[in-house]
Formats: sequence, C-alpha cells, structure tokens
Amino acid sequence: MNPISDKAPALGSLSVLLPLVAQSPRPPPSFLSYNPTVDDDLKLLGLGAAKALDILNDKLKNELEDYVLEMLSKAETEPAETPAETPSPIDNPTNRGSSINPSSLISPQAMDRIVDVLKHHPGILDRLPLDSPRSLRLYATNCWPVLVAIIDIVDDPSKANRIIRDIIVQPMTVVQHNSLAQLLFDRMPEIEPDTLFKYLNAVEASCRLLSQGNMQQTHNVRLAVKVIHSALRINDSLADTMFIELCSFCLSYSWVKDALDLYRQLMTAQQQTL
Repeated sequence: MNPISDKAPALGSLSVLLPLVAQSPRPPPSFLSYNPTVDDDLKLLGLGAAKALDILNDKLKNELEDYVLEMLSKAETEPAETPAETPSPIDNPTNRGSSINPSSLISPQAMDRIVDVLKHHPGILDRLPLDSPRSLRLYATNCWPVLVAIIDIVDDPSKANRIIRDIIVQPMTVVQHNSLAQLLFDRMPEIEPDTLFKYLNAVEASCRLLSQGNMQQTHNVRLAVKVIHSALRINDSLADTMFIELCSFCLSYSWVKDALDLYRQLMTAQQQTL
C-alpha cells in the first residue's frame, strides 16, 4: 500500500465525492418553518399600526401635558395688571366663567386650549399644585377659566370645596366677589357649609373697609344675600347651621333692604321651629 500522500488527490478521485455533492440539502428544522397566510399578514400589520398609534398618542399626551404645565407656570407669576371689571351676577345671573383678570401672561386662546387639554386628559391635574393656596389664588387671578375647569373636572366634591375655600381672600375686590359668587351659584348643590362660612367672613371683611352707603359695599351685601338665598333654597337646614352668622351679617347692614329681608326670613323660620 502506498503511503499517504500530502498532495492533492488526483482528478479521478473526485468521482468518489460527486454522489455526496449531488445529495439534496438537509431541510431546516421544523420550528423555523413559517408559511404566513394573508390573514396573518393583515393581523401583523394591524398590531404594528396599533402599536405605532399608541406610541404617537403617548408622545402627543406628553407634549400636551408639558404645554399645560409650562403655561400654568406662567400663571403662578404675581400679576402686574389692574383686574378688569366683570359683570355682576346680580345683573347677569347667567354669566359663567368670567375672568377675574384676563392676564396678558396667558392669552384667551391659550386658556381655551388648556381647558380643552384638561378635559381630555384629566390626569394632568395630578401634576398641578392644587394643594398650594398661593398657586390656586394666582390661577384665579391670571387664568380664571382654567381654574373653573379644574374645579369642574375634580371628581371629589370635598376637594372642589377645598379649592374654592383656598381661593377666597380677605378682603375681596368687587371683581373677585363677582367671579366667586358666580362660581358658588353654578355649584351650589355641592357647596359645603364651611365654604359658605368662609365666603361670608370674606364678604364681611370686605364690607368693613368701606363706608356705610358706599356703592361697592351695597353691591357686596346684596350679592352675598343673593348667594345665601340660593344656598337656602337647596339646603334649608343652613338657616339653623349658620343662624348666628347670618343674623349678625344682616343686622350689620340692615340699612340694605336685601339684608333686612333676609333677617326677617331667618327670624320667621326660627320661630316656626319653636
């Protein structure tokens, strides 16, 4: 036998290999086989489109949230303007959402957009400083329609009442009183006694700074009486709960016919319960 040669095999020896080359390739493992149908392709396309839409929606939501937060951070700037007059609820009881101070920091168009975003994405409220009385009061001053929308969106009446109490200041200007009274009128069924107590105290503090017979003082008294009448129509038990405070207020301004009439109504109701 010839010893093994390190040279390449002769051409004739390739005939031994030809049968091996001619064999069919081994099929791939069964777990790699995939023959998609048209329905499968449509399903995959649908899933991909839904995923892409979710990503776009999340991106849009984040951009809208950032926009609202950026704009409302401007609203937390102390106003430099003199508050504009707002229609009185006494003369225009259907007036809704009048702005305490249409601030130049946020345009009316921007306020409308913020309100629309908040209505469609109420979760943004969790990122707003709604536990800060100072921030709420600046919202009330700089972007009143946005504050009204926030109170509307809040699904907890107690939290809504707390927000309203936080924006009540002493003393109030006539402008602030007009807007606050309209807010109370619109939500009177949900207004708590504590909120009315704070409101009445604020009115009293405002009136004490004005001389008797002053037109603004008369306006404040008449408007407060109108608010109390609205509350009593919904919850007549307030006549007992707030009896002392209401009588004191009415007697302090008995020269205003509306206050004197309310006092007489309270006394009549009290006598009927005896």
